[in-house]
Amino acid sequence: MKLCILGPKERTSTEIKLLENAKKYFDAVLYVPMSHMRIESKNGESIPYYKDTNLLGFDAILPRITRKYRDSGYVLVKLFEDKSRYTPIEYKSIVFGYNEFLTPIYLSERGIPMPPTYFALSRVALERVLPTIKYPALLKLPYEKKGQVIIDSENSAKGIIDTIQQFVQPIIIQEMIDNSVGLSILVIGDSIYALKNKDTRYKLNEKSRGIIMDVMNALGTSICQINAIKTASSIMIHSVNVCPNIDGFSDKYDTDMSDVMLKYIKSRAEMHAEKNVVTKFLKWIDLGMPK
Repeated sequence: MKLCILGPKERTSTEIKLLENAKKYFDAVLYVPMSHMRIESKNGESIPYYKDTNLLGFDAILPRITRKYRDSGYVLVKLFEDKSRYTPIEYKSIVFGYNEFLTPIYLSERGIPMPPTYFALSRVALERVLPTIKYPALLKLPYEKKGQVIIDSENSAKGIIDTIQQFVQPIIIQEMIDNSVGLSILVIGDSIYALKNKDTRYKLNEKSRGIIMDVMNALGTSICQINAIKTASSIMIHSVNVCPNIDGFSDKYDTDMSDVMLKYIKSRAEMHAEKNVVTKFLKWIDLGMPK
């Protein structure tokens, strides 16, 4: 079985560990920088290539798609899905994983608890709700992971919004919850690893675990990092990351999370391959049977 890892040209420690451990589980492993691959669409067929290698020749694809390549990554993963190659991250999760505007709307509509969030294209559109927002609050842009600003009053919100309107992006204001604790949660299949304030292991109760799995099902991914806040009664989802950095989780849990991830991918890829064989066989029988 062969694995292709799609990722940034400059590999992080996570990509390096994945490459090292992948050789224990797969017969062949190829790392493809997103900036070096191409898609050829001709004769009614689209094929992704890295140099002269047809990437459809791999059984499993692990996307480590960064924000820079979210659009091309979305197209590429969709292509692998259409060609029945196994990937633990569905194409739609790349869209939502890198859009701070779409994610809260998408998850909230599916009943997943999130902090009160407000969206608009300008200060004028937000003016009616600015007096009603509970401050302090977090102001951010949907397509920028960095640059989040804490605003402590209506006046400071107006001033900051006037400044950032030059980016011509929707504006997001998300209320902060009093007496809450930040959680970083890594999910690999059915396994959940949580850190409180990024430095202490934390055990989620069954209700919180159910919310986390609802997020995974909504996004269509089996590997993800979820940033949440713990309130007195439950958890609220703050953001998601489909390209998680696993170092902190490995250190705090004394477990190589890259190994856990690859073991999971190998087992699921084998199940996927078996399912494809059965599906092809049933189609063959159906085509051969008299109508």
